[in-house]
Amino acid sequence: MSTAVLGTPAELDQPDTASPAALAVDLSVIPTDVAVEDIPEWSVGWVEVSVLVEHTGNVRRDLRLGRKFLSSIKNRGVRFPLLVTRHPDGRLEVRDGHRRLGGAVKVGREKVPCLMIPPGQPGEDFMDMYTAGSDVIPLDQFEQADALFSASQAGMSVTKIRKSSGLGTEKVKAALAVAQMPDEVREKVYDAGYEFNLLQLAELHGLGSDLEAVERVSAEAHAGRFDYALALEHQRRAEDARLDQARKEVHGRLTEQGVIFCDSLPLVAEWLEDLTAEEGGHVPIAADDHATCPGHLATWQSWEEATVTYLCADPETHGHYPIQAAPTSTSVPRAMTGTATATTSDRATFTPPGRHPQKLVIQANKDWTAARAARIAFWTRFAGQHSAPSPAAAFITSTLAELPQAMVNWASQPKWELLGSMLGMGRDAWRDKVQAKIAARAPKAQQVMQLLVVAAAYEASIDNRTWRTDDLGRETKCPRAQAAAYLRLMTELDMGPDAPPYAPAPIEQAVLDGVAYTGTDPARPALDTVQPAEATDLAPATESGSGDAGTAPENGGQPTPATEPEHGDAPGDQPAPDEDTAERVITAIVSDPAGQRSGEDELGEVLATVALLPAADSGCGCTPGCVDFAVCPSLNGELARAA
Repeated sequence: MSTAVLGTPAELDQPDTASPAALAVDLSVIPTDVAVEDIPEWSVGWVEVSVLVEHTGNVRRDLRLGRKFLSSIKNRGVRFPLLVTRHPDGRLEVRDGHRRLGGAVKVGREKVPCLMIPPGQPGEDFMDMYTAGSDVIPLDQFEQADALFSASQAGMSVTKIRKSSGLGTEKVKAALAVAQMPDEVREKVYDAGYEFNLLQLAELHGLGSDLEAVERVSAEAHAGRFDYALALEHQRRAEDARLDQARKEVHGRLTEQGVIFCDSLPLVAEWLEDLTAEEGGHVPIAADDHATCPGHLATWQSWEEATVTYLCADPETHGHYPIQAAPTSTSVPRAMTGTATATTSDRATFTPPGRHPQKLVIQANKDWTAARAARIAFWTRFAGQHSAPSPAAAFITSTLAELPQAMVNWASQPKWELLGSMLGMGRDAWRDKVQAKIAARAPKAQQVMQLLVVAAAYEASIDNRTWRTDDLGRETKCPRAQAAAYLRLMTELDMGPDAPPYAPAPIEQAVLDGVAYTGTDPARPALDTVQPAEATDLAPATESGSGDAGTAPENGGQPTPATEPEHGDAPGDQPAPDEDTAERVITAIVSDPAGQRSGEDELGEVLATVALLPAADSGCGCTPGCVDFAVCPSLNGELARAA
């Protein structure tokens, strides 16, 4: 005699609660000695787990009793009846529900709901297992989010949803956000064909309705670079916000001065650089001198900067003349007329010997910064591991034996706030708090903590010169070869399907491969090849094994001709001085520090060359903190001081 049926199908339709008693008839009046043979078929009710016996031919070998599954059973009980039938030994044999039964036993549940089914013909027990286990289609991430959001809308608190679902608070909040993602964004995510998790979907939701951004991130996610792509998008948004704010300030200031802005230019309008005040003249009209002209207009010099250039709406009517060709030595780039500053394209045309082209440096620094954000995100996830993968021990040992520069730097100046952020503590963590967090981890997890300290040391030393292969590359706090060893370890830390190894960004792959980064990235057009420099010990070796030759441009080692900034359809751009002229001017400046040189030709050359340097209020972009080219170590020091 065994406890068996405690209710009927209709009697299970009771209020939602974790208590078994509330899901059935009053248990106190249900007999506790009902014989198994007396249980009617197709009846349902609460059954003590001691009455149940596992099917001897159960095909499910791994019950997969995960934390989330067990948390749900512990807080809400088993919600769906097990399929059972009579067993010859007088107990009830489970046909379907072995995982639910295992979970109930694991968390200490004494009763589970069961549905009594007839034994059927031989083999039907296995078909029941097949049907119940193979026809279940799990909810996708959006459907899960919708279910949790609907529960929240019905009045269930985040705490109760967390306990009922077995998800952590962070994932529950992420799901509630994902459920509000616009339909067009959902469709774009579905079309991407990548299985994002809830936290990743919440990050995508933060991009709003920017479908192009979602598409870019999805493409990178397929290559395992979700965090890197997301960091790039945040960079773009920050730059756009900065540009919008700067443009508003410039626009407002000039509007107050009576300057008229125009987005679409009149057909007869001409740039001031192409106009002169005297017939046959070759000196362009300055913006300040033209300010009183009725045709004075301003427009944005380029869509990448908050600088303006000036035009005349109708030169013929207002008495201006086409400028005549002037000697090359006295030609002044448009950026030197009026109040406009040199554009990024202008600055990139001058590359000091042994340096990367400035356009490449600016873009590569952005890529390197985004890659760092992806690495920090990787280590933050890694910090939650209970044990470290096998490559970790050997790397820690070699690090202690060899003491790479990053560890030397850490010993003299540890960055506890950085380590704290990697531990998920926020950047306001201090030494004692971080050390206490590490000490609280289990002994088995201490190797995880050791590797995290090593990673923090590398991240504290890796800077915007680590990726470089030019002269400035040797000034980094973390040599390129040591950074490559660190990155290689990250690509080997496989922690399972939910925590795959790190997928390097293109700029990191260049470091890993020991080659110069040229800006080649599928997500954007290729930048100019690295400017050839004199042989250095940092240049990657060629296939022939001569380790003193850098990567040469495709045009046979000659400098890539500079392209002029675009001005819509308006002609008249003046050519920039060639590199020989620039070097001659540098030599002249350095040899004449008192500034005794005179003459129109020399002055024109100086102005033209200095115009190609970064603007004093923006820096060259060699590092995030570079804001003044006059003290920037990445530019020729003599020329910077002379400028």
